[in-house]
Amino acid sequence: MILQDINVGTIANDGTGDNPRAGAIKINANNALIAAALSGAVAGSGLAGTEKLLGLDDSTNKAWLVSQLATYITSLIVDSAPSTLDTLNELAASLGDDPSYAASVAIALAGKQPVDSDLTAIAALSTTSWGRSLLTLADPAAMRALIGGSYILAQSSVAVSHTGDTSEHGFATVSVPAGAIGANGSMEIFSLWSYPNSVNNKTLKTKLGGTTIGTQLETAAQSTVMMVHIGNRGSQSSQIANPAQFSTSTAAVVATSIDTSIAQDITLTGQLASPGETLKLESYLIRIHPGA
Repeated sequence: MILQDINVGTIANDGTGDNPRAGAIKINANNALIAAALSGAVAGSGLAGTEKLLGLDDSTNKAWLVSQLATYITSLIVDSAPSTLDTLNELAASLGDDPSYAASVAIALAGKQPVDSDLTAIAALSTTSWGRSLLTLADPAAMRALIGGSYILAQSSVAVSHTGDTSEHGFATVSVPAGAIGANGSMEIFSLWSYPNSVNNKTLKTKLGGTTIGTQLETAAQSTVMMVHIGNRGSQSSQIANPAQFSTSTAAVVATSIDTSIAQDITLTGQLASPGETLKLESYLIRIHPGA
């Protein structure tokens, strides 16, 4: 069924046009057709009537309108996007097909270092790989090992005294970090002691890992500086050391086999022959000369 035209004749009142009743019937029929077409469009049912109403029942007209609408809608969506990002599939691929892309980016950014002028300056430095490696060192010990220079491991000028018995007494203990000396490095241990000027013995000892590497016996004097030098000889578990104070000695060089590849304690001890006297460690200094 198509829309009907009312016949109005050739000229007015020539008797060839539709009479009022016939014209009204056509008008009613057309209204019913239009109402049915609109009702079908609104309800989502067949659009045949709507297509006729809009003049799209002709396939050529319909194809033209669809093409124009597609071109218009595409231009609004694509706008000036590059050809590699002008489809939904390409956009999804660029986001890693991640439906929670914004949350993923927020989580990733939360762990980033904020912009900092010092970090920017460091990043811009022109230096060697060795220079940059300094920035990754774990601690001062790692830096000393890398540079290879001598350094003071420990020192103290806090006096420590002992009196009242004749047993060996520990005055100070310092830990030597594992591998700090190296296979061919050395270490110097200085200690300053004071005691009464008497004929009674005052026995001073320096120990490494529980092994005595230096012994000094004092009597008629009031103070002394004891220095013990110990060096690794080609291995971290093979040493030579002087057995007494830093001077000419009748004792031979001491050979030891202390494993310095693991941490070892230096212990400074003293022992009195007379319990009524006082032995005092006035200060000490320990210096390491690393050697690979």
